Amino acid sequence: MTANDIWTANKYLKEPTGDGGRPRIPTLRTKGENGADVKVTDNEQKANLFAKTFFPPPPIVSSVPKLYNYPSPLPEPPQISEEQILRQIARLSPYKAPGPDEIPNVVLQKCADLIVPHRKGGLLIIRASAEVNN
Repeated sequence: MTANDIWTANKYLKEPTGDGGRPRIPTLRTKGENGADVKVTDNEQKANLFAKTFFPPPPIVSSVPKLYNYPSPLPEPPQISEEQILRQIARLSPYKAPGPDEIPNVVLQKCADLIVPHRKGGLLIIRASAEVNN
């Protein structure tokens, strides 16, 4: 047993027992069929209540005119060149805290010449441009 193991055991002993902070939905209240207040405590009933509230059935009669003239679709966005991506990556702060993808900016900068030619779906582009714009 090491000193590190003792500190880990101490940490577990001092932490309160419980659900570990997992999110939970409190008891919900709704109107029953007869108009009386009903408390919903079961997770399946809560899910059904949320689904009924957020996704009501479609209307019987549509409010959209039958021969509605929709506007033309937007044109395709312009292509982004590898040079533009490399320029944006170079502008990133190298030691700023990483974003949700947990890739540090310094890694993007040091590996840009390897990453950029193999980008998938533009996710790297979005990350780099979002970081620079903030």
